[in-house]
Amino acid sequence: MGALPEGTIREFLDRHVARESDSTVEEARERLVAGDADGAVALLAEAREQDPDNPRVTLVLAQAQAAMGDVAAAEATLDSLPADERDKPDVATLRSQLFFEVQVAEAPAATELEARLAAEPGDHQARLHLALRKVVDRDYETAVELLLELMRQDRSFGDDAGRRGLLKVFELLGDDPRVSQYRRRMASLLH
Repeated sequence: MGALPEGTIREFLDRHVARESDSTVEEARERLVAGDADGAVALLAEAREQDPDNPRVTLVLAQAQAAMGDVAAAEATLDSLPADERDKPDVATLRSQLFFEVQVAEAPAATELEARLAAEPGDHQARLHLALRKVVDRDYETAVELLLELMRQDRSFGDDAGRRGLLKVFELLGDDPRVSQYRRRMASLLH
């Protein structure tokens, strides 16, 4: 519908055209997969200085910081994204992951929690912490089962912690086909 200003066109193209820093982002992702989060952070910090407007650099930097266990830095990095980038699915997924990392920081080990649940199946706090640990370990099936059971046993525990935890898992999983199945199971408990 008419001509657009040059700045608007440049902004549109920048989001869709590969940049020089994108090759650094890919190299950093490879390092992350290989377990070298420190190396990835170093690469990305350099790329961010050279191309501070590339949101892909910022997102992968936050992922690398999270992999190093520096949740506060990862959250601050995500907060530095432009407003229109903060609502993207990759960012929401990482924020959910960070949420779970923070929640389990002070929780006991999974083996201790499993022993507590075996001894006392009604230990809601142990069930919640174990579910959160399972999410961090990417054992989503077990985590969902634990959270659903928490909902069955006591909806009021932790201000409906089971339901709220499930919603965060759904956010973390995004388009995963299991989410619709999990949502139906949660809905059947709610109604």
